[in-house]
Amino acid sequence: MAKSSDDKDMVRKIWLAGIGAYGRAFTEAKGAVDSLTGKSSEVFDDLVQKGEMLETVGKYKSKELLGKGKSAVEDIKPDFEIDDRIAKMRARLSGMGESGTDKLAKRVDAMEAKLDAILAILAKLDAPEKKVAKRAAPKKKMTTQKTKAAPKKKS
Repeated sequence: MAKSSDDKDMVRKIWLAGIGAYGRAFTEAKGAVDSLTGKSSEVFDDLVQKGEMLETVGKYKSKELLGKGKSAVEDIKPDFEIDDRIAKMRARLSGMGESGTDKLAKRVDAMEAKLDAILAILAKLDAPEKKVAKRAAPKKKMTTQKTKAAPKKKS
């Protein structure tokens, strides 16, 4: 039974150590709060000073970034027009400028004229066949000619 009382004693000591740790932390925290309460204006002033320093650094960094952004925008040509860019891109892709579009239209017109000429020739070739209807060959009269019967052999 001695072992059981030793176990209970050990559990009690662990419990008391936990309560002691909590008490110590509470006392230290209370002391820190009390010291801050007395120094509240000093702590506030210190925080304001750090905030001002961070504000200054933030303004400097933002001006630096804005400067870089402005220089990047200034590098872009002022005559930047999206329609002009699209027209230039189309010209590069098709290998033609505005006069190229005219050339293309002329080529299409020429091809249409050739196609019309071919269709006209084909229409003329088909026309005579339609006008001249094939006449059925005249029917031959069927005549039955009597052929002489072969002489009968006498037996």
